[in-house]
Amino acid sequence: MHEAAAAQDLVRKALSVAEDSGAEGVCAVRVRQGPLGHLSRSHLIEYFTRAAEGTPVAGADLVIEDGEEGAGLVLVSVTVT
Repeated sequence: MHEAAAAQDLVRKALSVAEDSGAEGVCAVRVRQGPLGHLSRSHLIEYFTRAAEGTPVAGADLVIEDGEEGAGLVLVSVTVT
């Protein structure tokens, strides 16, 4: 269930970025996950999609990049519309 909490946190952060910039929505969220992130990519994407339903983040792509050794999950950028 770590993926569910991480996904909800990403959606909250993306919503905050969209709100702060006056954007209508979010089209992409880019994160970096290091080997110590211990999160399943497929589950993270699934939970992100569920957490985003009914929000301006719905339909946004979650792009997961490989990160540096030791890093957990790090928000890199949010692309707004």
